[in-house]
Amino acid sequence: MEDFSKGSPAPEYALFNSTKPITLILLPQRSGLYARMGVKFIQKTESKKLMVSNDYAFRGIDHVQLAAPVGCEEKARQFYVDILGMEEIPKPENLRSRGGIWLRCGTNQIHIGVDGNFSPARKAHPAIVVENINTLRSRLELTGIETRDEEPLPGATRFYANDPFGNRLEFLEWTGL
Repeated sequence: MEDFSKGSPAPEYALFNSTKPITLILLPQRSGLYARMGVKFIQKTESKKLMVSNDYAFRGIDHVQLAAPVGCEEKARQFYVDILGMEEIPKPENLRSRGGIWLRCGTNQIHIGVDGNFSPARKAHPAIVVENINTLRSRLELTGIETRDEEPLPGATRFYANDPFGNRLEFLEWTGL
């Protein structure tokens, strides 16, 4: 296996899946970039995608931050805690002066951060996995929050709503698993 991390010249090829006969592939456009990044090898995964091997691994997403205007905290609590039922968690002392609130969302977190030049996220959004999605949708609608359907996602029931600041939120429940 070619090791690109030891200062060797930019490779002309990369080694794929070592459990099968060795296959070489030319990577003329990216090989220099991979060498500069310290990539050790490139491997084809079962889904036929390239996997770049490094000395680190992604484990998930810790939190998603949504922006909100100055003075947003009470409206954020009313929506995220009182209506949605998320748990507010304490912000570290050194970050409290920035404003906003932090929330627990399953095993992850949502951070509502204050932005002095706030503009709502109308396309970018978190997708929040829910159990009993129809109950949540009814709860939102009973409190006057508009929900909407968009394109269907195979294997899931989902809908969208906006938080009080106009940020787009997706709620989904996987049904085809």
